[in-house]
Amino acid sequence: MPVMSTRITVSLPEREYAALSALARQYDVSLSWLTRKAVADFLKHHDEGKDNTSGNLPLTQQEECK
Repeated sequence: MPVMSTRITVSLPEREYAALSALARQYDVSLSWLTRKAVADFLKHHDEGKDNTSGNLPLTQQEECK
């Protein structure tokens, strides 16, 4: 049975978008694939207790804009 996916929309600062686009071209993958990989890696890292960002979440809009 296929795994169901949910579509989301994310707005990124131009600098982050450009960096992701460059990585996607470098590795010949889509932006969608690269974003899914980044989210999966973040969640795995967070679940394993290796990520110290849990004390900083949720981000405020001011922090996101820095």
